[in-house]
Amino acid sequence: MMENGLIRLTVLSCVLFFSLGLYSQQRKEIVVYIHKYKDIAVKEMERVGIPASITMAQGILESGYGKSTLSVKSNNHFGIKCHSSWTGAKTYHDDDRRGECFRVYDHPNASYVNHSKFLTSNSRYGFLFRLPKDDYASWAYGLQEAGYATSKTYASKLIELIERYDLDKLDSRRYVGMGDKNSFFATDAELQQGASSSSRGSSDRVMVHPNRVKFVYAKSGDTFESLSKRFSISVDDIMNYNDFTYSKPLKKGNIVFLQKKRMRGHRELYVSKSGDTMHRVAQKFAIQVAYLYKRNDMKPGANLRAGTTLNLRS
Repeated sequence: MMENGLIRLTVLSCVLFFSLGLYSQQRKEIVVYIHKYKDIAVKEMERVGIPASITMAQGILESGYGKSTLSVKSNNHFGIKCHSSWTGAKTYHDDDRRGECFRVYDHPNASYVNHSKFLTSNSRYGFLFRLPKDDYASWAYGLQEAGYATSKTYASKLIELIERYDLDKLDSRRYVGMGDKNSFFATDAELQQGASSSSRGSSDRVMVHPNRVKFVYAKSGDTFESLSKRFSISVDDIMNYNDFTYSKPLKKGNIVFLQKKRMRGHRELYVSKSGDTMHRVAQKFAIQVAYLYKRNDMKPGANLRAGTTLNLRS
């Protein structure tokens, strides 16, 4: 019995080691793909207004980070089918139906340019260009709603790629870590101890969470209204960014985010401590509380027990 157990353990260890190796290799290949095509994605963003993060994530997903047969043989990185308007070269692959017609390009960059033309010239995608250019989540769900792909998880896959590979850094210098001289990155120690631990400026100074979201520490006497005036952000936005309710006043040292929190954390796991709540953990790691519940298969409003291991990224 013990020998069989050891054999099973060895097999499981080998499978885990092999899986981790595959993941590591895939990640390297995706990073190589990003570096190869990020410039054309940014160029197209500046030309037509499609967030580079969205273009890049679609390219990774639709082309299998440049490994799919369609992308290798036809330079088609976005899975765009022929449609009646296409007059260029064609190829045929099985997709939703057998033998469907797909566009062929002379160079991958031409595929990126045609992706822009495809979205800007089709009326069903017109509403996307009224969305904020830095709201990649809305763009992702908008593409899914407009029927770019048939997958019901298309938007979540795009968002996961954007957040896993920090693709939103391509979108705008408004994003943290992209030349903002009025902010600095907070350390984990500062987040644990609050504004009193900061020695690099007053608590009024905009800081950057390790999960790349701007925030300030609330000062004594701060209210939602005073922060709204100070940072030119509506009270409703402050409430939404922080999953706040009006029933609980701000306290000195509270983290107050000035941007929408992310759907994933910068760490994989967190073990809850006594006194933790899901909202407190969501603020600690700059995660939208709804996604923290979702990632841990918990019903919204469920109590958090001390010692619970929470998934922050997976």
